[in-house]
Amino acid sequence: MVGKYKLFVFAVALTLFIIQGCSKKEPDLHEKYDNEIDEVIQEANRVLPTQKKRQEGSILNRKNTRADIYNDGQFVRLTYKNQDGKWEQSAYKRLEDGSYKLEDPRRFAGKNPLYTENSHIGEGKKHSHEYYGS
Repeated sequence: MVGKYKLFVFAVALTLFIIQGCSKKEPDLHEKYDNEIDEVIQEANRVLPTQKKRQEGSILNRKNTRADIYNDGQFVRLTYKNQDGKWEQSAYKRLEDGSYKLEDPRRFAGKNPLYTENSHIGEGKKHSHEYYGS
């Protein structure tokens, strides 16, 4: 009788352990990369107007821009329409100080992002890859 009781207690404890382990939620990737996306869009709006002379009204924001996250936020590629209505991509690399700088977006061709925000933007479209860095 004591053996069955111990087995029952063990089975209940094991079940609770498994349930608790399965219920641990992965961090929401939208929340996890929220700051990175905001920072990169802000950097794009700072850098691209000087390079491309973007017209007013073509400012990038979270609603009109696709953001692909690579390497746990180390790289972010943006997809958006330029002032001519053509699809364009730019990419950014996180520096040691946490800021971002322009990166060649072609390096991500064929690679799957860890997370994508607004995956419908630019999907299946031909993009020009803008890189103004050295």
